[in-house]
Amino acid sequence: MYSLQETICFKLMLIRDRVHEYAKPYFREIGITYGNYVTMLFLYENPGITQARLAELNHKDRNVIVQTIDKLEEKNYVKRVRAKHDRRAYTLYLTEQGEEVIRKYWNVVTDAEKNLSADISEEELTVFRSVIEKMCEEKEL
Repeated sequence: MYSLQETICFKLMLIRDRVHEYAKPYFREIGITYGNYVTMLFLYENPGITQARLAELNHKDRNVIVQTIDKLEEKNYVKRVRAKHDRRAYTLYLTEQGEEVIRKYWNVVTDAEKNLSADISEEELTVFRSVIEKMCEEKEL
């Protein structure tokens, strides 16, 4: 039997925590979290996405997304626009200031990954990514 610390889930959690700790001082200086930045990345890659779709992609509860967008909107990083197809829905866009945040801090994400994988061969990383992709596929638990 495995101990908790030997499970894949625990190891992945440790990796996530290390990335968050690495990123924390960078994002603290602009008053957001790493999670807020990830939400902004989804908007950067999917301009005009609805809040509901963002919640699905980000695997977050809709209420959490609303709170996150409220915070990012206050900082003028994100803007909400009424959806043309449904007046009850909003589409989301990064502002120019939000896009600048993406460009300025992208290296934080890539540097964290480089630092974590410095002693791992490209071949091992390819296998690791492949395994993680398979584990991320929707499966019944």
